[in-house]
Amino acid sequence: MRLVNDACAACAGEVLFGAAVGLRRALYLTISTGIGGGAVMGGALLRGDRGNVAEFGHTVVRPDGPLCDCGAQGCLEAMASASGLYHRFVAAGLLEEQERGWADLGYWLKDRLESGDQDVARIWDDALSCLAVGLVNLWNSFVPQAIVLGGGLSALVQDASDKLLAELDRRACLMPVPEGVIRFSENRHTIPLLGAAGVAGGWLPVEG
Repeated sequence: MRLVNDACAACAGEVLFGAAVGLRRALYLTISTGIGGGAVMGGALLRGDRGNVAEFGHTVVRPDGPLCDCGAQGCLEAMASASGLYHRFVAAGLLEEQERGWADLGYWLKDRLESGDQDVARIWDDALSCLAVGLVNLWNSFVPQAIVLGGGLSALVQDASDKLLAELDRRACLMPVPEGVIRFSENRHTIPLLGAAGVAGGWLPVEG
């Protein structure tokens, strides 16, 4: 039996049962406490020699940005994940620091955005811009048929998809991203379990 991490399992799930069914080149990005990823290329799930391939959250999108938990500066995870946004809001004096304060960040963020909090919206818009940078980097590197966004914060990202796609269009200079490449998971809570079952059952080849 081949073991894969949760983001890779989710990627397998999207290709087997979800938003990227039947595609041979698809990427998955989970936007949650952190930012993880998975990749299916040539119809096979990439695993890597150490089982940790597709760490897309640790691609640098702002070299002078805040420190990431990995020790690098300006990782996508530090700029746009729930934990990264929590630290950014605390640093801006918009949120009080507390243990595991990022756990319910999505509810707080949704409420502040709906209430028209401009300071919160400014940081959120910057996070979307950083996410667009990361997505363009993935597009230019892999030219996949789909990039599926899932995870706990993906619903808020989907609500702001017009902003995200506009920024994506602005930044994708070498190769414009075709309509329909950026997709959102329709079953983000159970898709990792379905993918793990599919990998264990041999329904999707695993490379590495």
